[in-house]
Amino acid sequence: MVLLATDEDCASVSIRALLESADGRRLRMTRTMVVKLLYLADLRSVATDGRARSGILWRWWHYGPYCQSLRRVEDRLVADGLIKRSTSYLSADVEEAVLSSGSASSEISTRASAFLTHLEAVLDDHGRMTAGALTDLAYQTAPMVEAQQSGVRGVVLDLQVGRTDAADVDAVMSALAERPDLVAMPLVDASSLGAPDAAEIVGMFRGNRARANRRLLAD
Repeated sequence: MVLLATDEDCASVSIRALLESADGRRLRMTRTMVVKLLYLADLRSVATDGRARSGILWRWWHYGPYCQSLRRVEDRLVADGLIKRSTSYLSADVEEAVLSSGSASSEISTRASAFLTHLEAVLDDHGRMTAGALTDLAYQTAPMVEAQQSGVRGVVLDLQVGRTDAADVDAVMSALAERPDLVAMPLVDASSLGAPDAAEIVGMFRGNRARANRRLLAD
């Protein structure tokens, strides 16, 4: 099924499930980390059974995969007391928002059960990476490589490009292990930097998987 817009109710459940799992692992989650980990979990889900389960329509925005409605979803969850948010500033104009779960809910585990395995996998594999390293990792996945070839920010990402992304992520992780400068990148909350109010959907990309994967593994 191809999403025409983000399912905000489903996205809310996905965010809460991720944060509950992260809290159980005592992992500190910034807003940027939450977004990138949800994206990576969607790639794993697509690689497993061909279906993304976060409910998020991913686009190439500033600093990688994003969806502008996610901030509205987050604000509503905070207002309803379902997640917690603390905000600080890394510099005069760079905000860092740290998110955590509210009270644990069996309802969330039930509603997100099909996605939970993928959420837990990305937390185990990547949950201790910095926001900067996660952003770099996301940029090197096949859907992002394909989107960058268009040169148009705001394009919808085709998560079906490179169905071996779960293996690709492992390959990129091996490359990142040899790049301590990337793993130590400062935490920057990309969503605070803003994005255009609207962008034309230029289509879902079906590019050559082999070419995308060669570019992914070239660095």
